[in-house]
Amino acid sequence: MARWIAARPDRSSKQVEDASDWFIALKQAPEFTELLAGLEAEPGLSDAEAIEQVKGILWESARRASLHAGALSIGTKTAILRETAARAAPGEA
Repeated sequence: MARWIAARPDRSSKQVEDASDWFIALKQAPEFTELLAGLEAEPGLSDAEAIEQVKGILWESARRASLHAGALSIGTKTAILRETAARAAPGEA
C-alpha cells in the first residue's frame, strides 16, 4: 500500500517533495541566488520585469532537461538553475 501511495503522481506529499528538491537544488546553485539578488538591486527594473525575464529563461532551460524515472532529479534541477543564472548574466542573451 505504501509503495502504491508513493507512486501516485497526485499525492499531496508530491508537491512538498518537489518544493524540497528545488530548495536543495537552489542551495547547490548559489549563482542563481546571486542572480536574483542582482536583479532585485538593479535600478529601473521592476519585480514583474525581473520575474518575467528569469521565468522565460528557466522555462527554456527546463524544456531541454531530461526526466529521470518520470521526474527531474535534484542534479537536473541544479543544472537548470545554473544555466539560467549563466544565461541571464549581464552581457549574455
